[in-house]
Amino acid sequence: MGAGLRLEATDEALELLAERTEGNLLAAHQELEKLALLAGGARVNADTVLASVADSARFDVFQLGEAVLAGETERALRVLAGLRAEGTEPTLVLWALTKALRDLWNAITGPPGGKPRAWQRQAVALEKGVRRAPRLSFAALSVRAGRADRMVKGRLLGDAWDEMALLAADICGRSALPAPQSMLK
Repeated sequence: MGAGLRLEATDEALELLAERTEGNLLAAHQELEKLALLAGGARVNADTVLASVADSARFDVFQLGEAVLAGETERALRVLAGLRAEGTEPTLVLWALTKALRDLWNAITGPPGGKPRAWQRQAVALEKGVRRAPRLSFAALSVRAGRADRMVKGRLLGDAWDEMALLAADICGRSALPAPQSMLK
């Protein structure tokens, strides 16, 4: 922060600030300086952050894959919404979701005692996914991914982004809607 500026904030305010600037360190630095000036030495709370901090988070598809593998539903849906708002191609977003699904499948069906393969950044998230995997229906997840793929390609009516949100929630283990029974046959 600038010379002489000091900021004291509640834990809730700091968590909210981190959420709103995730992946954008320049925005985080600027918002901290702005909050220090606005607070004038007073302690900053969550209401102050909500009132003055813009949502400047920047996401990439790798963060989406990591979030779904880790089972972080809220974060996964926030990343997905951010990618949509930034104009990310739905094909790339679906690739990230299906890659996470394939990595999870390969980790649980691989050789016994074998170490799950994942990019280093996603290794911890994959381990969490492996622990959650017995509760997942990979058949239903594959159906959901296929539906999203057909929607992206315009071969099935519906909103591909909504279907990808359902897929992300399903991979996280928080199914929002069951896959249509006609698709499971």
